Amino acid sequence: MSGFRVFLRRAAGLLLFLPAGLRAAGGGGETLVFVADSRRYTGWQAWFTNLYNESLAQFTLLTIVVVPLLALTLSGLMGFFLSRTGIDLKSRSTGGGH
Repeated sequence: MSGFRVFLRRAAGLLLFLPAGLRAAGGGGETLVFVADSRRYTGWQAWFTNLYNESLAQFTLLTIVVVPLLALTLSGLMGFFLSRTGIDLKSRSTGGGH
């Protein structure tokens, strides 16, 4: 048997039996539930926190959409302000004439 096959068999066995071995130490185990405390938030923060508590799938999809949009917006604003101060981000020269 090749070394890679041996590795795959051992990895599969480890992944298959590791959870049972971990449970054997402490009994059946309880399911962990993560909940965000939304009592002190208002407005969009309360809505976002409640979305996390109610539907993790919708929260994940919204986060995947919002984070890149915010990054694009902030990078555009940064480029605008830096160009207003005289920093040219489109040029590769350092400005020292070297």
